[in-house]
Amino acid sequence: MLTLSTAATMTLDGGNVCLDFINSGYHQLETDEAERLHTYADFLLLARRLDLISASWHDDLLQLATQHPQKAAAVLSKARKIRTALYNLFTTRCDADPDGRRTGNLRVFNAALQDMWKQRKLTFEDGRYQSAWKHPKPHLEHPLLQLVLAAYSLLASRAQHDVKQCQGCLWLFLDQSKNHSRRWCDMQSCGSLVKSRRYYQRKKADGAAKQGRTGKAAK
Repeated sequence: MLTLSTAATMTLDGGNVCLDFINSGYHQLETDEAERLHTYADFLLLARRLDLISASWHDDLLQLATQHPQKAAAVLSKARKIRTALYNLFTTRCDADPDGRRTGNLRVFNAALQDMWKQRKLTFEDGRYQSAWKHPKPHLEHPLLQLVLAAYSLLASRAQHDVKQCQGCLWLFLDQSKNHSRRWCDMQSCGSLVKSRRYYQRKKADGAAKQGRTGKAAK
């Protein structure tokens, strides 16, 4: 039986923070949803592992979530909804859209995108203009806004074509290899697993074929 990893133990092989965020909601080796973000604290833990927030912000946000549990739960619910939309957008990018599935997910993400842009501003520091967040202090949606910005940057770039689904665990990853021919998110784990499976299947098939030939000779 497959033991599900957690927000603290899941591997971060996506190559982009938004892909690791998406992978938090799915089984390795299965396409079924498998929740790792059960609480807002789990969401914060993943955000910290992805370097979206500092250690001090993590502690401040955790305290804020304790003080406002309903708001924290609402942010978590919103994060899960956006995560599902992003998964569908990346996995259906090259598919037809007869039932409007992509259209519906774009609507969800574009709404999140509008919320994110409302929190951005232009500043002038160190002799140049820079894009920055309006809120200098921690607020509950900040990690989610960071993820939405990362997802937008990836979806709106040429790199969108390099997002693939691992042939081993089915998680999403960004193929940054020289010839863009990677098939696994991690060669050591998923690549070895796939090769082991193929070897086992070949040996099983060879054994069945040999047994079949032996049986015919006995007759």
